[in-house]
Amino acid sequence: MKTPQTDDPRIYYTIVSVSALLCFAFLLTNSFWLTTAIMLLGGLHLARHFPHIEEFIVADPLLIWFRRLSPVIIIGIFAMIMLINYYQR
Repeated sequence: MKTPQTDDPRIYYTIVSVSALLCFAFLLTNSFWLTTAIMLLGGLHLARHFPHIEEFIVADPLLIWFRRLSPVIIIGIFAMIMLINYYQR
């Protein structure tokens, strides 16, 4: 069995940046749903660094579209949550 490549620093930078984005999203909106969406969609982007998971994602066209549209999905959820918070005041 081939061992995964772990000497690429981009993998670790990606994990750190997604973690920082999760913290920022939760602190900014205090929303469990936005944080969960960012975590799931960020996982789709992290899968590029893990070949077995990438094969699974490439085989499903819906997951590929979720990966492509993830910025739009996140912005949409963020806007919806900010509007709800604005109108609840």
